[in-house]
Amino acid sequence: MKLNFLTCVLLWLSLWSGVVEEVSSQEVLWRARLYSRFDNTEFGPLPLRISRTMAGTRLQPSLGLGIDSANRIFVGADLCHEWGSHYIIDRAEAIAYYGYYSPHWEFEVGAFPRGDVFAHYPRLMFADSTMWVRPTV
Repeated sequence: MKLNFLTCVLLWLSLWSGVVEEVSSQEVLWRARLYSRFDNTEFGPLPLRISRTMAGTRLQPSLGLGIDSANRIFVGADLCHEWGSHYIIDRAEAIAYYGYYSPHWEFEVGAFPRGDVFAHYPRLMFADSTMWVRPTV
């Protein structure tokens, strides 16, 4: 019976050491993006659009886990402060997504920053306010 117990303990320790090696091969990743916006959209007396000034700062801190060279998981927040507001954070949205990155293509699923996807397209294709008002996809 002692031999059986000792064999099980040694087997468990050898398997556990293999798991610990795998965990240590993963890397902790982080990203922090800071955007600032000042858009003075003052129009004349147009009935279709409202004259306003959009100004503020947006911070997107994220913490991730790189499983290997291609697979990553990120969790973070999108924090927005409108200038002139009495609040420190006016809007907060969650960021949580899985990403697969290879030399040929990228794949992301979850709530990820819109700037990651639209960085490859010309800015003329999208309204300026889209990136500011709806920062996550």
